Amino acid sequence: MHELSAVIESDMTTFFVFVSDLGHGSLYVLTCFSCFLMAFFSLGRNSKISLKTSWYLATFWTWGVLLNIGLKFFILAPRPWYVHMSLSPLHPSPSGGYGMPSGHTQSAVGVYLLCWSVSHLFDGLKHQRFWKASLRGGGLVWVILIALSRVYLHAHSFQQVLAGACIGFALMSLIIWIDKQAKATIYGLSLLLIGLSSCIYRFIYPYQVPQAWLDRSQEFAASIPQAPSILLITTSFILSLACLLVRDQFTNDGRSERR
Repeated sequence: MHELSAVIESDMTTFFVFVSDLGHGSLYVLTCFSCFLMAFFSLGRNSKISLKTSWYLATFWTWGVLLNIGLKFFILAPRPWYVHMSLSPLHPSPSGGYGMPSGHTQSAVGVYLLCWSVSHLFDGLKHQRFWKASLRGGGLVWVILIALSRVYLHAHSFQQVLAGACIGFALMSLIIWIDKQAKATIYGLSLLLIGLSSCIYRFIYPYQVPQAWLDRSQEFAASIPQAPSILLITTSFILSLACLLVRDQFTNDGRSERR
């Protein structure tokens, strides 16, 4: 019985490591690129939906990086295994940095955004409610799986993944709302500047990481930076600003600003 339990636990760890690794940025970059390709190789309504979806996704993930970094360096919450000696990171390459909110869970909401956008392709078709519900349900399952993987691997607490999911859905709703406003550029820029300001503040005033956290992280070859990388926040801001400035090219609503 003990051996069976050990095998099950090992298999679950392997599964959740796999799920967690899928939740890294490379998957989302590929998803955005695929939407761009779909837009250029499709016609009519499908092309418009693909273009708008690609803008939504690129905006969600680039803005999300900047805001997540800003929040993490503002809240400065430890990961569970920093402070609970009974826990240890189960991922072979454990995450460093701060835990609140969960960046993996926040980013996973982008998959739901993709499913929500693509589900509009079924408007007017037979069994549209079933297919739309299935797609959106699949997006929610992805968010839940990512959140579970981060808690199971001790990378985040339940509160941290819940906060990541809430921030992700709030950001998704905010981007969709901003896109429909006449002053979308002003609203979007204001949000980006708030995230950037938080990052710059921590860069100017680095956090003195508790020695106990540093000692614990060194056991597993993880790092806890005192301040965000200036290269990362600069790149995130530039990409986020680029998404905002090219909005007119990818969304129909953006043209109203020029009228």
